[in-house]
Amino acid sequence: MLAHISGDTAVTNILVVDDSPSDRMIAGTILQRDRDVTVTYASDGAEAILQIQSQLPDVVLTDLQMPELDGLQLVACIKQSYPLLPVVLMTAQGSETIASEALRLGAASYVPKTLLTRQLRDVVSRIVASAKADRGHSRLMHSLEHSQSRFVLQNDPGLIEPLIIVGVWR
Repeated sequence: MLAHISGDTAVTNILVVDDSPSDRMIAGTILQRDRDVTVTYASDGAEAILQIQSQLPDVVLTDLQMPELDGLQLVACIKQSYPLLPVVLMTAQGSETIASEALRLGAASYVPKTLLTRQLRDVVSRIVASAKADRGHSRLMHSLEHSQSRFVLQNDPGLIEPLIIVGVWR
């Protein structure tokens, strides 16, 4: 389902990070119901960072509460070094405050553990499709060699300064 929705037949690699072995396996089992998904596991944020450095996954699914490097800290670390790597936060201690903080730090989404069975695959499918589109756009923009703009200004002196700034930044 994940690869099908993204329009790609490639395998989707997902890193599941949780200090609870049973919760890791539950999330991994839900995700692996799709045959084009490979799941790897990390028991905490520090191990996750090492795994990401060794092999970049397509998505990171992380628990919130973990020793040493919690889920919010992991989101911040990932976004600093891998800004295009989507992170989905999951927790049993769900709240609107936690969800908004996770999104503020750069998490792509948030799923309460009580809703994993019903929502996880759909959330991750949407995130994978969106991330693929973002990476494609980024690759396209890195291929841009020349861009040209034409402005037709009305008789408005207030537009001169913004036009100069645009010209300077080019």
